[in-house]
Amino acid sequence: MQKTVFLVIGIALLFTASAMAEMQCAVMPPALCPETGVKVIGLTSQMIDGSHASIPSDQMNALVVCCSGIEGLSVDYANEGADIYLYSARDSHASRVSGENGLKITGVSCGYFNDCTGYDSCVFSISDDTDAHIGDCGNYAFERKLCCREGALLGEQLAIGPPAAGPESYAEPVVQEQRPQRMSLLARLRMRLAELGRRL
Repeated sequence: MQKTVFLVIGIALLFTASAMAEMQCAVMPPALCPETGVKVIGLTSQMIDGSHASIPSDQMNALVVCCSGIEGLSVDYANEGADIYLYSARDSHASRVSGENGLKITGVSCGYFNDCTGYDSCVFSISDDTDAHIGDCGNYAFERKLCCREGALLGEQLAIGPPAAGPESYAEPVVQEQRPQRMSLLARLRMRLAELGRRL
């Protein structure tokens, strides 16, 4: 219920702020992104607090990040210099480092920061630098945010570093398995490798 209220408020803000000539972005169902808006990235679930991503034109997207307010705003597919990379075109983890399906927002300057103060808009948040989920920029935002504005970036972007720690970071749930009391070293290594494989 609370997520729905934030979604409705975000859509209302997007439409009222469009007349102010600065970039505004909100997460919404694809059909609600106006013709003057640009679908930047798709979310494959209704979970604005951490979803797999898809290219914005994918018909299976449950939600999209829709941006408007800047003339000439568009999204290009780029293999280098993209703002976000997807490991596959549909239902994928994302990376700000590299990948096959790069998306570049054109018409504005964008970069990753902890805070979008001084920027026109926070486009989305990302759970980590690689192997990440995409979130909104509201109450459920991850620490790393893609911030965009007309003109040059303000300051240095976040360095690409070790995985984020704390409740903001995404981690696969760990399934507790019943283990026998006595287990050989080889069996414990196999089990540990299997756990690590599930996390990747």
